[in-house]
Amino acid sequence: MGRSNRRGWRKGVVVGLVMGAMLALPLLVSAADVTLKLAHTQNPGTAIDKATLLLAKRVAELTNGAVDMKVFGAMSLGNERQMIEQVQMGSVDLGIFSNDYLSNVVPEIGVVTLPYVVRSIEHVHKVWEAPVGKDLMDLLLKKGLRSLGTYDYSFRNTITRTQPIKGVNDFKNVKIRVMETPTVIKTWKLLGANPIPMPWNEVYGALQSKVIDAMEAPPESMWSTKIQEVGKHLTLTQHQYTGSHIIMGEPSFQRLKPAHKEAVLKAGLENGKFQQEIAFQQNKEFLQKLKEFGVEIYEIDVAQLQKLVAPVYDDFTKSVGGKDWVQRVLAVK
Repeated sequence: MGRSNRRGWRKGVVVGLVMGAMLALPLLVSAADVTLKLAHTQNPGTAIDKATLLLAKRVAELTNGAVDMKVFGAMSLGNERQMIEQVQMGSVDLGIFSNDYLSNVVPEIGVVTLPYVVRSIEHVHKVWEAPVGKDLMDLLLKKGLRSLGTYDYSFRNTITRTQPIKGVNDFKNVKIRVMETPTVIKTWKLLGANPIPMPWNEVYGALQSKVIDAMEAPPESMWSTKIQEVGKHLTLTQHQYTGSHIIMGEPSFQRLKPAHKEAVLKAGLENGKFQQEIAFQQNKEFLQKLKEFGVEIYEIDVAQLQKLVAPVYDDFTKSVGGKDWVQRVLAVK
């Protein structure tokens, strides 16, 4: 082989190797170093479902595809209580967990679920940013649950079958479906109602068959279960805030590279704010849908209701060892 031919052959080999490496590069970049499983209970199309899908996409963007987050919604990996245990054990990496369920692990975080302790959506956002919120999240972290951000759901309202609730006296003896939680049961007894614990999937039939007179839930939950077909009077009692945290198991978090940890933390904060905006808009939309369907909507003096349920605050304070989390939350401006 001549000298010029040998040079041409070598050049061809080098070019071929470079081109081969360049063609292989996208495969190397796109291959994930880590795969994370995120679980939640909400159905497709809900604010939480939309937000978690965006979270997965954002984490992939910030890590150049090195972290692949797969979302499992609609209770496909179990109910909320089961998923919290899975995250603590590490078989699931992340989950969207309500303050109610998290209070089974850290009782103190239940303070934000107390009636009328949260004045508005803006108030609860400030609570999480305040020292009291940071302290509550630190308690979660001690249990191996890291909060990456917070989601809103809405405030719970009250819908009745026949008689509207316009004032305090209208609660008297109203048979209302409630969650099987001591604080919730006592709240409605203090208001004068007759609370009846009942599984969620039985509520529509119970209201239709007159076993109960009322139920309470956020507007989206009312609409999704078609409660407007059997409940005709909605009072904006706004008695309980419902929200969740984007929780990552601390063992899963610590397995990440430093740069990936930063990416996940950044994506979590961004995603929380994104979901909060969606939830705010959807809450207004579902309230309007209920109204357009024919449900009568009433307002009520919530300050008066707050005074009636105040004994629940003392019970909570005693249950968490006397530390006054309630006053710390109420003091946030």
